[in-house]
Amino acid sequence: MNLRERGITLKELAGLKAEEVEKLLKSVGFRRAKAERLVGLARAIERIGGLEGLKSKGPEYVRRFLRSIKGIGEETADAITLFALNLPTIPISKYVRTVLSRLGLEGSDEQLRKLIMEQLRSLRELKLFYAGVTSVGKVACKKEPKCGLCPLRGVCRFALTSVEGPQRRRELSPVENLS
Repeated sequence: MNLRERGITLKELAGLKAEEVEKLLKSVGFRRAKAERLVGLARAIERIGGLEGLKSKGPEYVRRFLRSIKGIGEETADAITLFALNLPTIPISKYVRTVLSRLGLEGSDEQLRKLIMEQLRSLRELKLFYAGVTSVGKVACKKEPKCGLCPLRGVCRFALTSVEGPQRRRELSPVENLS
């Protein structure tokens, strides 16, 4: 039985030893380090009043708190803040950076996050934006872009100016353009 199947609560996780958690992380690489970090995170969250206590402090505090935990970077902190705690932020992943860059929007991760947060206010919009851009990045906006598959190709600076983009768009029928 793994960690998820056991249905362990945060409070229970905080009370376990890393060695106990490591045994439950059977299919995960770097089990020892991840077990130690999970237990450490659970204990830190419990010290400030559990998930509700953490959530009540607001998104900026949560982001800083999570980034202070060994093994949690900006993208992971933002993903936890947005998806697990339902607080407004946006993870700036490799996919988000790549897609936005090809659309003509460039800057530091913090500048991109601020720009997105100014335009998208609701949790629903932020989650849908992240999911959509991530999907575009995985399917079309790769190292070798597949502009003909991209739903953003009509407004994408890269697709409109690249050799692959315009040629590929003209080769596809209207039905193919929808896929």
